[in-house]
Amino acid sequence: MCAPMIMAGVSAAMTIAGGVQQQRAAKAAAKQALQEGIYAQQAAAAETEQIRYNNKRDMGTLRAAFGTRNVAFDSASMVDVLSEAAGNMDLAAVMKEHEGILGRYQGNVTAKGLKDRGKDALTKSILGAGLSFATKGVDANWWNLGAGKTGTT
Repeated sequence: MCAPMIMAGVSAAMTIAGGVQQQRAAKAAAKQALQEGIYAQQAAAAETEQIRYNNKRDMGTLRAAFGTRNVAFDSASMVDVLSEAAGNMDLAAVMKEHEGILGRYQGNVTAKGLKDRGKDALTKSILGAGLSFATKGVDANWWNLGAGKTGTT
């Protein structure tokens, strides 16, 4: 009578161990997703800086082009042209910044989903193991055996 309960206990322990392993794997994958999100944001930030550096160089070229044509640096037409050019040039940098922010957000969302799945796997394994153990105990009539009864009525 005791052997089935020992086997049920071993089975329950193995089920819980499987849930723990799934949770560990999910946590590791979540850490990886967070790191990938951070990397995406850092890469986008570096590209943004490069775009802005190139924009400054291009703006210098535009200013020099106006200067060779004897346009006064304070003339309205030059200020308008340079202002519009600067705004248009910065659009690529702004888009790259948002791409980095989105990459970080996606990494965080993925990590949260993975952690939740790991927690769910552990919870299901614990509940499943407990239910399975209790069912086998009921099938074996263990509550009567513990009270010194024979298990038959």
